[in-house]
Amino acid sequence: MIGEKFIKESSIKIDLKIEPLKFQKTLKKTKLVSPITEDFFIDLISKRRSIREYTGEPLSLEQLSFLLYSASSISGERMGQKLRTYPSAGAKYPIDIYTAVFDVENLEKGLYKYNDTKFQLELLSKGDFRDELYEICIEQEFIKRASVLIILVARSLRSTYRYGERGFRYVLMDASYISSNIYLAATYLNLGSCAIGAFADEAFNNFLNIKGNETFVVLAHSVGIPNKK
Repeated sequence: MIGEKFIKESSIKIDLKIEPLKFQKTLKKTKLVSPITEDFFIDLISKRRSIREYTGEPLSLEQLSFLLYSASSISGERMGQKLRTYPSAGAKYPIDIYTAVFDVENLEKGLYKYNDTKFQLELLSKGDFRDELYEICIEQEFIKRASVLIILVARSLRSTYRYGERGFRYVLMDASYISSNIYLAATYLNLGSCAIGAFADEAFNNFLNIKGNETFVVLAHSVGIPNKK
């Protein structure tokens, strides 16, 4: 089972004789320097919240493009290896990104795969799938009012073939980096976003037509126009 791979302890077995530190009661307290509250980055991370209330209005294609660029896109190159907007162990990038479009201006409703190397959306299936995804995500009501659902799919073999079972840790780390990028990009655009970890695993995999223990949905993100009432 997928869960067993995560639960089972994975460690690098090297014979090191390291004595545990002997902790004492606090020896010294150091007051940290308060960040400049007017700083753009501090302001951005301070405003970041999980927002589940949306108006149901459409996103613009520019807003969706900005979100996906921030989530994962080619941002440079080193030693012949194309690098993306998030770190990845060994530059294996084991996360694929799908986008269920419910309401985006100038974009047909449907399920898309995001090609981050070419910075384009590739339509896989036409239709409004919010009802199916609402059920898959354990009937969380806010999904019905979102404009898009960004879905992170783990292709774990990209990491585990090199790092073994420990590669599963790196898969989760990559997903968390992408999630943080989505959150901050949404905050910058004054949009609402919420990471979703509660869903029916098998149903989600079937919906995306992905099979096997090595490929699975790891996280989703709803995004919409926040309802500030």
